[in-house]
Amino acid sequence: MTIKELSDKCCVSEQSIRNWCKKNNVPKASQGKATKASYVITKEVEDEILTYYGALTANIEMSESTQSKTIKQSIFGAGKRTNKATEYKR
Repeated sequence: MTIKELSDKCCVSEQSIRNWCKKNNVPKASQGKATKASYVITKEVEDEILTYYGALTANIEMSESTQSKTIKQSIFGAGKRTNKATEYKR
């Protein structure tokens, strides 16, 4: 997984991922012509980053809540949606 993909999945900047890698002594990849720091992102490092930023647990919780929400909607109907901005104007 690339730094870009990890940053998107964790909802943080690419620089945040690079900073985490630097702080946690993740080995750098060979530079070549790249100007930004590249790191060797193994599956173990990927899991640590996802856990650190809460993306791993958030994905599990989201899928569980989505499943229960879908079940509730199918049993009780979709429910009424409200506009929060309108509610606060009262």
